[in-house]
Order: sequence, then C-alpha cells, then structure tokens
Amino acid sequence: MKNRLFYKIFLSTAIAMVLSMIIILALLSVTVSNYLFNEKKELLIDNCSTISSVISGETDNSTNFYISLHGITNVVSNAVSGDAYICDTEGNVFLCSCKEWRESKVCSHSNQGVPKLVLENAADGEFFEIGRLGNHFNNIHYTAATPYYNSDGSIAGYVLIV
Repeated sequence: MKNRLFYKIFLSTAIAMVLSMIIILALLSVTVSNYLFNEKKELLIDNCSTISSVISGETDNSTNFYISLHGITNVVSNAVSGDAYICDTEGNVFLCSCKEWRESKVCSHSNQGVPKLVLENAADGEFFEIGRLGNHFNNIHYTAATPYYNSDGSIAGYVLIV
C-alpha cells in the first residue's frame, strides 16, 4: 500500500515537473525567437538607413562615387550576410552588392526590379518583411528597405537589403 502511494505521488510529481519544463522551454523559445527577429529587423533597417544617409542629396554621379558606393554596399552586405541594392523610384536596380553584379554589372535583382508594393510601403520611411519579395525568391528572406532623397527632399530611390 505504501509503495502504491509512493509511486502515485512520484508519478504525479514527475509529470508536473515535465509539463513545467515543457512550458518553460516553450516560453523561452518564443522569447528568444522574438528577440532574434527584432535584432535582425533593427540590423537591416539601420544598415539601409546608413546607406540612404550616405547617398541622400548626393549630386555627384561620377564613376568614383558609384565605385565608393559599391564598396559601402559590399561592406554592409558582408556584415549582414545578405545582398544590398539600390534602385530608382520605379524599382530599377542600378547598383547591387551581389557577386553577379561585381562580375557583369547585371544580376537577378537588376533583371527583376523591385515590386511596386514594396516601394510604396518603403516610401513611408521604412519597410520590413519576412517573405519572398513579391515572388522574386524561391525561399523566404528578411527584407528591409528605406528611401533616399534628392537635395530638394523628394524621394530619389530606395535602398534594399535582402
């Protein structure tokens, strides 16, 4: 009789502890996932904003400016393990940090352009999504975009990091 009572108490205590651990691990998993999501979002948007601030109001369209801008996008893309590219207000990519662009000045980003919906959302100041960027990609990516401006304050184009 004492053995049965002991096993019942032991079993109920063990089940309670296992369920408690499962709940704690689930909460921890959600918390860490949310933290990592917010960190990635801030990282991408901050880097987009940095590139945007470098080129906003810039009137020098010389080759040297594009070479230095390409260097900046390469550094940023390496830092975030993604591709950084710059497009005009129509979504036509004219500068990209990917390997294809470095080799031939043409890449899959420049061939497809940026969807209008992304540009419209980014025009409000910033854009962030976890998705396929209007079906441009087969896999889901983090995407951030910010506008950059002409010297008169109008939007000149957009900086994207994928």
